[in-house]
Amino acid sequence: MLQTSSASPPGEAVELARPWPTYIVLLVSCFITIEAAAFQAPAIPTIAHFFGVSAGLSALIALVYYLGLVVFSPVFGRAADRYGRKRILMVGLAMFSLSEFAAAAVPNFTLLILARFFQGISVACILPVILSYIAYLFPQEKRGMPLGVMVFSMSLGATTGAIIGGLMIDHLGWRSVYWVSGILALLGLALVAWRVPETTRNDRPWRLDWPGMLLLLLSVGALLSVPTWISNFGFASWQALLALAGGVGGFILLWHSQQRSVSPVLDIGILRQRNFLVPGVIYLLFLIVYGGTIYSLAFFVNDRPGGSASQVGLVNMFAYGASMLAGLISGKLVDWFAEKTVIIGIVLLMFCGLFLYTTIGLDTSIWIVCAIAMVLGLAQGMKGPAITKIALGAVPREQMGAGSGMFSMMRDFGTPAGVSVGLALYGATLARRTSETLEVRAAGLGLNDDYLPALAEALASSGASVPPELHTQLVILGVDYAELVADSRLDGMAATLPQVGYILYVVLALAAILTLLLTRVNKTPS
Repeated sequence: MLQTSSASPPGEAVELARPWPTYIVLLVSCFITIEAAAFQAPAIPTIAHFFGVSAGLSALIALVYYLGLVVFSPVFGRAADRYGRKRILMVGLAMFSLSEFAAAAVPNFTLLILARFFQGISVACILPVILSYIAYLFPQEKRGMPLGVMVFSMSLGATTGAIIGGLMIDHLGWRSVYWVSGILALLGLALVAWRVPETTRNDRPWRLDWPGMLLLLLSVGALLSVPTWISNFGFASWQALLALAGGVGGFILLWHSQQRSVSPVLDIGILRQRNFLVPGVIYLLFLIVYGGTIYSLAFFVNDRPGGSASQVGLVNMFAYGASMLAGLISGKLVDWFAEKTVIIGIVLLMFCGLFLYTTIGLDTSIWIVCAIAMVLGLAQGMKGPAITKIALGAVPREQMGAGSGMFSMMRDFGTPAGVSVGLALYGATLARRTSETLEVRAAGLGLNDDYLPALAEALASSGASVPPELHTQLVILGVDYAELVADSRLDGMAATLPQVGYILYVVLALAAILTLLLTRVNKTPS
């Protein structure tokens, strides 16, 4: 039976007599969606090669998923408050299963991107609802461990998804990961229908704010596209500047429109709470750093000599495995110590991991790479319970669905931003360093400077169009074009990760500064 607290709004269900069995069933759904997301890291390089798209363009596989997740998380968070959390959760799991099956059967890259967008929308029905259930199953002073267990579940899904996904891709093809995810989602749907109770619905009037949702969609989409435009056309290109201006301008218009909306997509009152907004921004910045390192590392490990999707899965397994254990540790720490103190320590740990990331080279042992990934994973896993506990503590209980939806939006914006930034930086830096090395090597082999522009054009076309006069000159010099480019690319790869790491240092430094604005959460005596 559901129990109602006298301190809660009338009729609001807040706790179960035995909350953990129900919570474990909810975590199964969380595990399934995160495992499916983890399949993408080893899959993206393989899918990019299969459809013949660049590293920068392949980021769309992750970006459109998170675009759907980020934009629709606050929408379905509020819908869950109004229509029931179990109902929204079941809709999400059913939609997720169908979209995974669709992704497994697509004939081209465009339809895959569309399926990934619907996967993101469906997960927006799942993760925010599970997060909001914590506030109803556990009191404030006992939420640290459940949050830690949630991080453990998410990291377990990511850990198993990384290594299993890599093995399935190498042996069964990339489509297999989508078939498996769809079947697991059906299992989660059956468990939720069987074991999870519905919570009392909020009687406040609510309708979908279509203008606000469209503004949010356009703003988030524009901002997430900025790194891709930069990687293809440069920092000062009109495409990049237009996307940046559109994203920032869209958010300004959204902020003003939401203050007048009867049923806003974003609850401005909650966003004005410092202990909600600041933790959300810190979480976002952390994920930009983590996503940037992990996804750029996926391409580096896959493309270097001897690399494979299985090795990418192995590296991710160590990263997510460390994150899994760190979540449990952090969940207990934030029940014992001040959250701000724990977060400062985690920021320092991430700085150490980022420094080690910049030392990775072509000849670095895969086991050393795994060890460095573990340090990054430890920092990633430890941040969740501390930051989330502060943010949820600032949300009124009757608005927990809306609050968890907005926090999920801010949190989940960081992952695609990290993917986009990481892959854009990796792709642009690799292209630039490869081009520079190619010119130096060609000149050293005796190629006349007059042929360098033609050489650069051939590189830009991936060797599809080598001018006859350039080909003739290379034959005279006894140089094989493909071998020359391959050697130059390896030299470019060797210098790429440090360049990506230096830029991510700036993002992490901003997160460190914001920790100074955090205040202590009031603890309710047990």
